Amino acid sequence: MSWLAFSTGFGWLVPVVLYATLRVCQFSVDTIHGEGFYAATEWPQSLATFVSAFLLGTLGYYLNHVKRRDLVDEETGEVVGKALPHTLLFIPVEIWAAIALMSGPMAPIDWRQLFL
Repeated sequence: MSWLAFSTGFGWLVPVVLYATLRVCQFSVDTIHGEGFYAATEWPQSLATFVSAFLLGTLGYYLNHVKRRDLVDEETGEVVGKALPHTLLFIPVEIWAAIALMSGPMAPIDWRQLFL
């Protein structure tokens, strides 16, 4: 079974947006400041986390609130609800922005130093 089984709609875009944003930021920072600068300092990683969270929040809002279709009863023409939200692991796309922000500051931490 694929991990895509745990996503509805465009929820599969969450890891794609996260990975692409981090890689583009790494490439950009290393190109401007020199090879290895992204990995050696913490601020570019935090900036990349904020950018990816902004993109995920915007994408999630657009998909789940602006573009979400209404379900219409064919017999009466009455709106009976909304289509399924775009989710990954049953969590809406815009909530993944908050999860990225909460986990982002932990990314530059060297966990081996904390536990050894």
